[in-house]
Amino acid sequence: MTISQDRVKPSPGPDSWKLNEIFATGFVIGTYLALVTVLFYWVAEGTSFFEDHFHVRSLSRNSKEISSAIYLQVSIISQALIFVTRSQSWSFMERPGSLLMCAFVLAQLVRVIKPVKRLLH
Repeated sequence: MTISQDRVKPSPGPDSWKLNEIFATGFVIGTYLALVTVLFYWVAEGTSFFEDHFHVRSLSRNSKEISSAIYLQVSIISQALIFVTRSQSWSFMERPGSLLMCAFVLAQLVRVIKPVKRLLH
């Protein structure tokens, strides 16, 4: 419902389904997200990058924690896609409405609280 109150500029004319553009964009974004997820797993599992740069404990050798981290990464990115798909030009050129931004932040907080509680205990 918050997207109905968004600040995005409406299309000047009638819209039509541009299936070739939709499929091509979906393929490119999906491939990028899959590669970023694999890269994140590889860095978290096989290197000490996060420990060295962010001073957090290692996720390697703990399948439950790394699964939680991958879940959070995939879910946050998939929800953030709304900011890319809501506008006709570059997503950073049109500021989202405050209701949409608050809804996104609240959804992320709710999503993160449970896995973080698990990691702390």
